[in-house]
Order: sequence, then structure tokens, then C-alpha cells
Amino acid sequence: MRNLLAFALAVVISIPINSSKTAFVPKENSTANIYYISTTGVDSNPGTFAQPWRTILKAANMVQAGDTIYIRGGTYHESNMFYTDGTQTAPITISGYFGEEAIIDGNAYQIPNKNSGNALIQVYGDWYIIRDLTITQSGDQGITLHGSYDTIENVYSHHNWGWGILMTGNFNLTQNSRVWSNSMMNENHVMSGGWSGGVTCARYPDYCTIRNTKSWENWGEGISTFESMHTTIKGNTSYDNQQNIYISDTKYALVQGNLSYCTAGNEIDPYELQNGILVYEELGVPIPLAPNGTRNKSSDNTFLNNIVIGCDNNLFATQNQAANNLYAYNTFVNSDDNSPGYAANIQFQSGTASNQSFINNLIYQSNSIAIAQMDQPGIISFSNNLWSKTPPSGVSGPGDVIGDPKLAMSGSPYSPDWSSLSDSSPAKNKGIVISVTNVDFYDTIRDAFPDIGALEYTGSTPTFADVPITYSTTLGGITYLLHDYIQALYDAGYTAGCLTDPLRYCPDNTMIRAESSVFMLRGQYGSSYAAPPAPWDRFGDDWSPGPWAEKWAEGMWNAGLTAGCWTDPLLNCPWDQFPRVQAAAFGLKMKYGNSYVPSPATGVFADMTDTSFWGTKWAEQAYADGLLPACGTSGEQPLFCPNDLVTRAWGAYMIVKAKDLPLSRP
Repeated sequence: MRNLLAFALAVVISIPINSSKTAFVPKENSTANIYYISTTGVDSNPGTFAQPWRTILKAANMVQAGDTIYIRGGTYHESNMFYTDGTQTAPITISGYFGEEAIIDGNAYQIPNKNSGNALIQVYGDWYIIRDLTITQSGDQGITLHGSYDTIENVYSHHNWGWGILMTGNFNLTQNSRVWSNSMMNENHVMSGGWSGGVTCARYPDYCTIRNTKSWENWGEGISTFESMHTTIKGNTSYDNQQNIYISDTKYALVQGNLSYCTAGNEIDPYELQNGILVYEELGVPIPLAPNGTRNKSSDNTFLNNIVIGCDNNLFATQNQAANNLYAYNTFVNSDDNSPGYAANIQFQSGTASNQSFINNLIYQSNSIAIAQMDQPGIISFSNNLWSKTPPSGVSGPGDVIGDPKLAMSGSPYSPDWSSLSDSSPAKNKGIVISVTNVDFYDTIRDAFPDIGALEYTGSTPTFADVPITYSTTLGGITYLLHDYIQALYDAGYTAGCLTDPLRYCPDNTMIRAESSVFMLRGQYGSSYAAPPAPWDRFGDDWSPGPWAEKWAEGMWNAGLTAGCWTDPLLNCPWDQFPRVQAAAFGLKMKYGNSYVPSPATGVFADMTDTSFWGTKWAEQAYADGLLPACGTSGEQPLFCPNDLVTRAWGAYMIVKAKDLPLSRP
């Protein structure tokens, strides 16, 4: 069974964003349906838990805005299209059932037909959430999003003939997913062009995002964007693909905080020159974004805080179509290629594009391979870079540091921390402040004297290995230092972290109801509260993913703090995640008690104008009490982003604020 971790006091999970189920908020005006699909079902059934449907096709024909489709464990040989639109407040969710693996399988590349342009799941509607599924062996694409505001979460897409995940619509998102061994059409690099890859924002999307996703061993690009604008590729790991990160025919892309590496002797290396980041141009950017758009040269793309290790070229960038590109705070470690014309850690191919900058980057090459190659000097501005050996004159600039960067070199050579700075590194405090970012690879805040490279030196040893002293996150354009809130939660006995050896908090994972039960009970009764002893037989949920959680759910019931999330059968839904609107109610009840009800809403938020909606008053009061800040602004009004999920880091912030816990550091 995949994706289930051993839990300590807290867990790492995933569930539907649009869930209207909560231990603390009543269901008001809900017309959404929950349907189930099972390999033992029948399509003439009503689609209930006890009488499920048999096919995903049935769901595709029946689903309406706000509905949730749970696909029970098993293998489904189907290709389906979803056309019905959800809405921002009532998205459509298609999800595997928690604790079970739902596999949509193309039956050895037979479904759909090869070169048909179809996928095992094709979404043409807007506002969908596709999550917790395995997609494999498609005869063409794995999963495709063609509507707008569609999300893929925790999907495993592998061994598909074409793309693992293809997003063509505006404001689409893939996050927390895994894509590997896709583009099997090109296995052993049998094609001269036209292959696919792992996950991409391509074919005319605007504002598409790929984040916190892992892509490897794809016979094409691991993570890519082309014929697009405003793509964000952030916080991903891409390794051992033909090209790990590929940017082409695009404007205003942001490539930030990614780990890209090529392991020695990987299966693709003998067939293809592997680039860690390839910045290229094939056809140009169509404007408007459509097949008949006028082609423009790529430009205005930004590459920040990336770590690239061990590829044939760690960076290869063409220059004719790269005006206004910025490369800053990246770390490039040890290219391994000696191919004629390509033997360099970083390489800028000839061209004439203007106003490019290469600033605050760390380039480390420990052997005889060239550290850099610049085909046409003078078109890129270089400054404040660290070169481990003397670079060609065409890439040197003011503020450069030449010499051993004295990297920490701890752990795996393909891990980010191997490339972190030691206390004696000459890269410390030698960068210059740039306006586009003030954080590093881990979102650690950089000060007025930033370090060169992707990782800022922090020095102090934090309590949690994944929460550095300067751990921060940005919301609505404002950076919040959240380490001290997480530390305060730990010091008060509300959490023991998510994993041990080393101790970790998992700050970027999303809060779930099981965790909220622990926090709520300890918030009500103190950190010494102990959950009731067995037997625990109140709820009929599947507790196998985390047996620790059942006693806390029982405690919530005994304390009158929950009536469950479902009545027939009685369920607790311990693995459901918290959107911000539900977290607002959770935080306020933790602060004021379970009987608390806020005053009527007045219309504070630009994105919550319906004052009769149950969550509006809770959001407004949580904002007024400082439990959750605004996520941005629209005109003169703040935004609340009610359906955005609350991470464990923000959960710590909210709980510390609600209980007025003192901030602390180790």
C-alpha cells in the first residue's frame, strides 16, 4: 500500500480540498453528493458506500458541481472525459479512497489508442480536484487537464506511452505528485523528436503551476513548460530524465527552489545528453496563447534558488530568445560530461538576447571539466558569483569569489544539504540583495548581506531537522517567519513532530482532522491530556493508516467536540485536510470554546461576498483575531482564499495565536 507513513503524534496526509465535512462546523445549505465506485459495484446502483457504481464512466456522466467521487481500491481499465464544471466554492473531486490504491490502467498501452491525443483521465471542465490515484500504462497520455482552475494532488502517474501529466488550461496546478518512466514511446531514445515526458504545463496555458512534485526516469522532459506564459515550477525534485527541467517557448516563467540531479550510470545517460536545466527555443511564444497566436521570442524568465548536481550540463541556455532572463542564487555542482562542445558545468549558447543577468550563483567543479562556457561574451551581466576555479573571462564579473566554496558535503551527494555552506565558506555574505526574492531554497529569509548560492548559511541547530531557525513562508506577498511558532507548539507539548530520526515536523504538509483532534483536546484540557483507553468503537473509519488517531477521535466524541462527519455509517473522516475556512472555525473554537459562534458576517473579504455562507463569519472573525492573515488583496479589500489548504506550519501559527502561547527558540 503506497503513501502511508508511520506516524508519531502527527501524520502526513492528503484529502479532498472541497470537503464540507468538519468536526467543528455544521453543514449548511449543502447540496453536494458523495458517490463511490468499486470493482464489485454495478452502475445501476445508487452509488453509495454500500451500493457503489462499477465504472468511472458512470461518474463522468453523473457528476455535478460540489460532488465527490471516491474510487475504491482495485484496477480500472477505462479512459474517460469529464466535461461538467465545478465552481470555486463547489469544486468536483475525483479521489481514491483513503488507505486503498485505486489504479487506472491502460491495459498494456491499449487504452486509449496510441496517438489519439486522449488520456486515461481527461478533464475539460473547470474547478476539478483529481487526487490519490495511480495512473499507468496508458496507450497515450496518463492524465490531462484542459479546463481552468483544475488541480492534481498526490497522483502517481507512471509507465504511460505519452505524458504522465499534461496541463493545457489556465490556472491549473499539479502538486505533491510522482511521475516516472513516462514517454515510453521513446524508451531507449528511439525517436528523433516529438516525444513526451513526465509533467508539463504546455500548449497554451497561462498561470499554470507544478510544485512539490517528483519526476524521474522519464524518456523525455521530467518537468517542463512550453508554449505558455506565467508558469511556476517550484519546490520539485527532478532527476535522471532526458532533460530534468525544460523551459522553451515561454514568457514570465518562474523556476524556483527545485532540486535537479543526474546520478552516475543512470539508465538514460548512455542515450542522451542530460541537462539539469535546459533553456531553449523551438517555435516561440504564441500570443495570444492559442495555435494561431503570433509567435514571439521567449523572454523574461526567472531561475532562483535551484540546486543542480551531476548532469552533463547543469545549465544549458540558448541566448537568441532569452532577453531579460535572470539566473540568481542557484547552485551548480559537478557536471560529469566531456562531450565535444558541451563539456562545461554551465553553458550559454551563442545568441544576441539582451538584458540578462547571472547573479549570486555558486558554481562548483571539482575535476578538469570546464566550469563554464560562453559562446558569445558580452550579452549577459555577471556579478557576485562564486567559481570554484577561474572561469573564462566572458563570464567573470564584479564581486566574484574564486576558490573552494567549502561546501558541507554531508549526507548523499545528491541531497540539498550536501551543497550547503560550511561555517568557513567564502560564499557567506558575498551576495548582493536583489528585489525579486529575499529567501533561499528552503524559504529561509536572507538578510541584508546574503550568501552566494541556493542555500543561506544558518549555523544554529533547530529542534526539527526540516524547520531551520529562519524557516518562513510567503502569503499574499508578505513573508512570515514561522519557525518560532512551530517551536512554541513543541515546547508547549502540543506536538512531538511527524517523524523521528531525525526529528521532523513536516511543516509543508497539510493539517488533517486527526491532528486537529489532538490539538483541540490539548487546547481544551492542557498539554497533559491523555486520550481515553480502548475500546474505541465509536467510528467506522479505516484506521489502518494511523491507528494512533482512533483514540483521539473517541476523545473528541466523549468531550462533545464532534458529531462526526457522516452519520450513516458514523464516520470521523480523520484523514480529511483543512481548507482555511474550516481552520478558521477550528482556531476560534480552540480560543473561545466549543459553544462559540461569531457575529454575523459583514463582507470583509473580496472573495467571500456571500455573508449568508456559513464560513464567511468564521473567516472574518479569525482574521480579526489574528489567527489567520489575509492571503492577498483585491483592490482595497483583503482576500481570504477559503479553499486553500492549511499547512502544518500555518496550523502552528494559528494554534499559538489562539492559545496565546509564548514564542520561543531552541
